[in-house]
Amino acid sequence: MDNNKTVDKAVTRIAKAAKGAALNIPVIPQGVLDVSRVLPAAVSALLALCLCFSHRPLAADLYLHGFGTLGISHSDSEQYGWRPTMDLDGSYDGQWEVANNSILGLQLDGVFNPRLKGSLQVVARQRQHNGLEDVLEWAYLGYDLSPGLELRLGRMGLSNYLLSDYRNVRFAQLWTHPPTEYYGQLPQHHSDGVDITYSHHDGDGLWRWRTGMGTTDLAFYVGDAFPGSGGEVDSVDMIPGYLSALSYETQNWRAQISVTAARMEEDYASGQPLRDAYAYLESLGFEGAADYAGRWETRGKWVYYGAAGVAYDNGQLLVQAELNQIDSEAETINSSVNGYLSVGRRMAALTLYGVYGYAHSNGDASRAPRYPVPGGAELAVVSDLVSVTTRANQQTLALGLRWDLHPQLALKGQWDRSWVERDGIMLFSLADLQQPLTDERVDTFSLQLDFIF
Repeated sequence: MDNNKTVDKAVTRIAKAAKGAALNIPVIPQGVLDVSRVLPAAVSALLALCLCFSHRPLAADLYLHGFGTLGISHSDSEQYGWRPTMDLDGSYDGQWEVANNSILGLQLDGVFNPRLKGSLQVVARQRQHNGLEDVLEWAYLGYDLSPGLELRLGRMGLSNYLLSDYRNVRFAQLWTHPPTEYYGQLPQHHSDGVDITYSHHDGDGLWRWRTGMGTTDLAFYVGDAFPGSGGEVDSVDMIPGYLSALSYETQNWRAQISVTAARMEEDYASGQPLRDAYAYLESLGFEGAADYAGRWETRGKWVYYGAAGVAYDNGQLLVQAELNQIDSEAETINSSVNGYLSVGRRMAALTLYGVYGYAHSNGDASRAPRYPVPGGAELAVVSDLVSVTTRANQQTLALGLRWDLHPQLALKGQWDRSWVERDGIMLFSLADLQQPLTDERVDTFSLQLDFIF
């Protein structure tokens, strides 16, 4: 019998009894944009725009810029699907993935007077929905309160990592994709809110301190292995979110430290069947079942994020490293330490590089109790699976080559070898429950063309 169907029926049976009626599992709406179908025409259109505008002002103080990536990747695992971030489904053995690796973006910058400016950025990439609110990455106004002091209001890129200002602009990055161990757990790209930035020139260097607050969301691809998910993306709002970041930059160096705290506004919908099932078991007299149900609760829980990064580029040698510590009150967002080190050597138009990435969740994966009720064993199987999919224990060694064909066009190829531990598979999507989870070595090859205009 199909193990997925067995688990679905078992969890449904227990949750039905809890409700005394048919299980009403919220299903995330369908409608993922198939970027691979529209990408060729869109790339042609943007390249045409490139010839028309090429960084020229649309009006006296309006400037249009664009960027894009046409990419493809292949991974060799039948069970673990490689993906750039955890809000996407992965690609498995035998599949060539285009949508997850391709991006199209436009950015409009305006200077309205010497003190007031603004930015608008729209990005088409693989996501669950591509409505206006989804594709709108930036939409903010900035006002200079005084020399060196700026207030911004609206939707802005998150400022807690080195790639904050150009995470979607792959041309501005050395690699085919940001290191997965670090950026794979950060699917958030923007925040709606307000921040204030103080800048101070110190000799040849620039100090910048930014603090602000706003709201964002934290999403992950649930997958078909989870009852009621519909194989889609589940997310929760994080309100409020507080950020403070300090950076220092010279001609060759850039360093930054940041701290972030955010409270989750709601519970993940995909965890509702588990919460219902354990609450019902508690009503039957199984002591501690309700406490176990609390493992899948996120409402009102806080997540704390501390990060440090440094980058060096003297024109030939490129070194970049970031390290973060995530502390969470919710078990569905496991506390962890993650980081990477990237080293590259530029030789004229070619740059050879290597990357080492590391992700490690704290503690051990939890093991659910096996309650002596119909479906109890199957419920425990699902609970254990959810536990390992909220943890990341893996390392990756990557080698790549970048070829700058033109000042606005680059071709990149990269090979990643990841060592994934079976008790921490969060950064990979899971094919199904028919295969036992194992430690596995996964090889992924990616090839892409990046451009700007």
